[in-house]
Amino acid sequence: MHRHAKRIDGYLDGELNERQRAALEQHVGLCADCRLQLEDRRRLKRRLQSLNTAAEETMPDAALMGRLRESPWAAGGPTGFAEASHDADGHGSRLRALAPALAATAVAAMLTAVVCAAWVLGGAVQNATDSHGPIAASWSGTETELSRSDLGALRAAGWNCPNMAPAGLELVKASGSRTGMIDHVTLEFSGTQGEVVLTESRNRNTELLKSSLFQPAAAPKRTSTHAAGSATSHLQSIDGETVSVVTVDGGMEMDMQNATYALRSSMDGPSIDAVKHRIVATEHARLAPHAEGTERMLTRLGRGMSRLLVLDTDY
Repeated sequence: MHRHAKRIDGYLDGELNERQRAALEQHVGLCADCRLQLEDRRRLKRRLQSLNTAAEETMPDAALMGRLRESPWAAGGPTGFAEASHDADGHGSRLRALAPALAATAVAAMLTAVVCAAWVLGGAVQNATDSHGPIAASWSGTETELSRSDLGALRAAGWNCPNMAPAGLELVKASGSRTGMIDHVTLEFSGTQGEVVLTESRNRNTELLKSSLFQPAAAPKRTSTHAAGSATSHLQSIDGETVSVVTVDGGMEMDMQNATYALRSSMDGPSIDAVKHRIVATEHARLAPHAEGTERMLTRLGRGMSRLLVLDTDY
């Protein structure tokens, strides 16, 4: 390539001085190759200029472009709304602005779900004092061993049969029996803190239990230090209910609205108190409601919340 060929682009762009321009024109007049390159470059430049002119003619007017630049979706727009849609790093913050509203909506949805669940769970249930279920129908003075499925059927019929797994106690044996018009379910639990023998007694009539229904149970491995000595009676507030607690030799019994619970344990005071609260809480979750027509809304919701608090997978 001739040295003058390097100056063809500068010649077409008007960047050469008079001496360089005259020298290139003289050379192009004598060199056919450079003359051909010059004509090709000139045609290419004219083509590019024509395309640029056509693009300018199709561009939107200045007013429309200004409105587009002012829109909230334009990156780096001058309006306050456009600036508010980006943080200091240029990241979109529209979702961040909606976060409080989304959080409030989620909380409201959760509260609504809890209230609806409490309302459903607080509805009418079968009264355990009216019907003790088909499992209890064949009981007699002799203890009948019960399986876990039998306990599930009793719970469905209205019995409590509390699950003590949350208190660290595992069920090792269950049995049912009947003394006159009183049905009994005896549950034996064992755990790292000791053993518990619990007897749940319910009258087959609708009247509340008034007489002592404490049934002798198998003695635990060590004598309880929580309830021992001669029988004493006192009232105790447990889970919002005033319960008559009778302390007897080696155990205690709790007389409630629809049932009496006899309890013997080898555990210490705080552990046995946790068991007592568990019994009362689960009993409250299964108390038969008043007639649906006279029941108050808050009463039903309160009963449903109680059932939510003691809801177990075994029930």
